[in-house]
Amino acid sequence: MNYKDFYKGLYNEQRAHEALNEKRFKKKKNLTHVADVPMFSIYVADAVGKDPNNAKLINIESIKRDLSDARNEIHKIGFPSMHANVVIDDIKKSYPLVAGSAAGLAVQNQFMVINVHNLDETKRIAVHEWAHLWMAQKPKLFKKAILDVYNNMMSVASSKAVDVTYDDFLSGESSPKYKLASHLATLVPGKIHSNMSDYWANYFSSLMFDKRSSSKYRLFGKKFTKNLVDALPMGLRFDTTIKQPITMMSFSRGGSIVLPSNSKVYVEKGNSMWIVGVEQNNILYEGVVKYENAEKMFGPDMYNKIDQVLKLRSDIDKMSKKQLENEILFDLKQEIRNTFKMMVDRYITGYKPSNKDYDLLETWIEKYVYPMYLYVLRNTKEYNKIKNFTPNEKYNYFWVQNKLKPADVSLMRFSSFIYNRELMIKQYTQGDRALTGFEHSETRKILAELVEWVNEYGLSNNLELWATAIELFFKLPFKYRTTIVKLMV
Repeated sequence: MNYKDFYKGLYNEQRAHEALNEKRFKKKKNLTHVADVPMFSIYVADAVGKDPNNAKLINIESIKRDLSDARNEIHKIGFPSMHANVVIDDIKKSYPLVAGSAAGLAVQNQFMVINVHNLDETKRIAVHEWAHLWMAQKPKLFKKAILDVYNNMMSVASSKAVDVTYDDFLSGESSPKYKLASHLATLVPGKIHSNMSDYWANYFSSLMFDKRSSSKYRLFGKKFTKNLVDALPMGLRFDTTIKQPITMMSFSRGGSIVLPSNSKVYVEKGNSMWIVGVEQNNILYEGVVKYENAEKMFGPDMYNKIDQVLKLRSDIDKMSKKQLENEILFDLKQEIRNTFKMMVDRYITGYKPSNKDYDLLETWIEKYVYPMYLYVLRNTKEYNKIKNFTPNEKYNYFWVQNKLKPADVSLMRFSSFIYNRELMIKQYTQGDRALTGFEHSETRKILAELVEWVNEYGLSNNLELWATAIELFFKLPFKYRTTIVKLMV
């Protein structure tokens, strides 16, 4: 048998197989066969055909012309004929598990669906879905070749992302890598963006917790007033005489006493109230007084007594103001490192922050946040105003609305840059499912630019790479058209 007869036999066998499948397909329920054109048979889902609003969208003659154009384009690329059934349907209703915006589907590698609301794109959709159906008939070796092409493109994109730094973004257009750095610094999936911003909001919220260094700073060189009670160190104690009776309990022996007015007691700073104590007959009795009731219980001179105690404490007055400020700055820097590390561990798995990352964050804190924070600590009125802000309000106060900070300095852009750069770098090791889904569309845009692909959707996975390559074949760069042609033969 010569080659001509061999291929003729294969062709006849394929046509017979297609004819059998077509006969079976025509028997499918809920579909109505409406027309045939070379290479395509057209069906309308009964649910669509019976819906007046959808039915009026269907112009069979227009669909036939578009499918003929699709066939001509497929042949122009160099493909042989392969029959495909085309079903006009409402994808959102009939295929609810598919994204509602899908304009076409290749269903079970058996037929294609064109969404009734996208019939103006029939030619494009038909070429794209036909490519899926054609690929489904190819052997594993061909499919592996497409996967290799996809993974190689991811590797190329990753190699370009490795050397980009955040300095390339901050340097603006003076850096040749600014455009890519700018992309990386502004794109993060919405949910991830929200969670990352929560980390930064909580960092700024934590500044207002009573810390040893900041509390000392608020007390340093000031006459003590009731507005500074929350800055007092835990356990600070002074002696006084109560102005009202108070019930006190013994936690070691049980029982209670009512201590009358003018009794001498010690008063100690507790976590949220004053602890009042007295010893009688070798038994310790204690009670509590809310901060807001302290003057009625201890008299307004209690603040002078506390002031005297503070002046006697060596760790308050004998530490210089500069030492306190250095300690505060150290705390701020340490916490920014910890916050960034926790965020990275949670959302950028496997990335180890570099010293350069930490140095940049610490520089921002020292130049922009630290001066504002000292201002707040020095001003009790300002401190009291913002201490009850929500985390996001504190974030806005100390960072977003910070007039010391240049507009292009952003913790979220920095976080986004690290997130996206690492995503770029890791793509080629994560297989062909890593970028499937609408949430990765912005990331795919970056990749498409890096590898000069015609659209972002084609980089979802190896299957979409192939289908968009055929759909947009004549828009591909020459190097990709050459690759596609070699894979076809």
